[in-house]
Amino acid sequence: MDEAKPEVYITSCSGFANVGKASFQVSIELAKAGVGNLFCLTEITAGVEEIIKRVKSGKIIVIDGCQNKCGLLTLQKAGYYPYVWVNALLDCGMVKTGVKDDPSPEELDKIYKKVLMECQKANASSSGEEVKCCCP
Repeated sequence: MDEAKPEVYITSCSGFANVGKASFQVSIELAKAGVGNLFCLTEITAGVEEIIKRVKSGKIIVIDGCQNKCGLLTLQKAGYYPYVWVNALLDCGMVKTGVKDDPSPEELDKIYKKVLMECQKANASSSGEEVKCCCP
């Protein structure tokens, strides 16, 4: 009998600067591509029981925008530890320029690919075999 694979849940920084916008946009694109289901960090801190139960049973991908690591720290404070964490500024070389600027398509693509690469590494290390996408 096959063991049920955990669901993948994606959350991101929702900051207003270009790096926060990039994190949020990439999380939406990953969900559209079927990598995982979106959830809002505020649902965790607000104590929404249905979301807490569901997310706790799955694998969490967190995409942060900058050095403040708000997504990661919010989850850790609530007792969650992400399966994959990517930071647009620290891991992908984005420069935080503020609210007036939007991320470029190239920056979005770089973050998207970085998340997929980190998922592949995490899946390979947990299963002992190479995988082709982020989905468990």
